[in-house]
Amino acid sequence: MQDAAAAQEALKEAAERLTGHLRLSMPVEFGLTLVAPIIDEFSRLYPEITFEADLTPRPANFGDENIDLSIRLDEISNPSLIVRRLGNAVRPFYASPSYLARYGEPGHPKDLARHQCILQSYMAQPGVWHVVSGGSRSM
Repeated sequence: MQDAAAAQEALKEAAERLTGHLRLSMPVEFGLTLVAPIIDEFSRLYPEITFEADLTPRPANFGDENIDLSIRLDEISNPSLIVRRLGNAVRPFYASPSYLARYGEPGHPKDLARHQCILQSYMAQPGVWHVVSGGSRSM
């Protein structure tokens, strides 16, 4: 009877122990700065779970790439996915001093239309920018 109880307890513990392999996809900056420390702590708590990370800005193809979780910095419009907003990300504008000397510094978001901009191609609407400053939003 004691052997049966011990076997049942061992099976219960094994069933409660988290094991497996998780394949994640996210932009490299996000993965290195925010997710890596979380994975480190998670791995200490659950050492039998292994991780594989695809650090790329492009949207993940869940079926073809066996992705379990994808973190993106844009709106997701695929109705077949379960999407949760984790927060908002700030995307600053950058320009070299030589570019600004040549073309001038934009004074208003509308001025960006006359500037040469490098956009992230994976954005849902790469030509539409939502600029937020002091609580007001402009495009």
